[in-house]
Amino acid sequence: FKDNIHMYTHKQMSIQEKQTCLNASEESFYKSKEQTLEAAVRL
Repeated sequence: FKDNIHMYTHKQMSIQEKQTCLNASEESFYKSKEQTLEAAVRL
């Protein structure tokens, strides 16, 4: 039973970690997109 709980929490953790990674990469993607737009406007 304990093992099941441990497996479950571990799964939850990895899901949250993936979510955090996704958010971080999305953020940097949008930031670089904004910078590209700013650069295009300057041209």
